[in-house]
Amino acid sequence: MECPAAIPGRKCIPSERLEITTQIKYTMHTTTPLKTLIVDPDPRIHEAYAYFFNTYRDYALAGIYRSAEEALSGCESDPPDFILMETRLAGMTGVKGICEFRKKDPEARIIMVSADNEFNTIKKAFKNGAVGYLAKPVTRERLKDALDAIRFE
Repeated sequence: MECPAAIPGRKCIPSERLEITTQIKYTMHTTTPLKTLIVDPDPRIHEAYAYFFNTYRDYALAGIYRSAEEALSGCESDPPDFILMETRLAGMTGVKGICEFRKKDPEARIIMVSADNEFNTIKKAFKNGAVGYLAKPVTRERLKDALDAIRFE
């Protein structure tokens, strides 16, 4: 179909298709950032996470906790979209924390984070429902890549 007032030879986009395309573009750029909860006992790393999430457009920091118990009680009313959890925590371990978060939300997307690359710990994390594992040190780019990989899987 030729456009009556357009450049000769240029095709018109039917108005219905143009409207749908515009809606898709608008929707893609106005999504609400996905809430991410951090569970890590090291306060020095908390500052790095806060910085990382300030630079992300698609992800928001929902809270930072030093223990799995604090995180479980802190997110009861508003569950996060993602959870990043250190394996070595005081009290409840990160692997046990996975189980507890899964009891509350079977669809919880939990990424384990640790400087410990112990095979048995990683295996236990995945057996208990972790969807990813990041070795420390975590960089802004690696964290975003991990979140994106799980988000779009």
